[in-house]
Amino acid sequence: MAGSDLIINGVSVAPRETLVIMFLVAQQGTINDKKLETQGTATLL
Repeated sequence: MAGSDLIINGVSVAPRETLVIMFLVAQQGTINDKKLETQGTATLL
């Protein structure tokens, strides 16, 4: 099972946990993009 774990910054992370982290990072990126779009639209108006 250890072979299927990913090593991130020297810390072993289970595949499922890695997917959760990737999902949260993707969500945060989407939120930031929406904020930028809103600010850009407000500036144009």
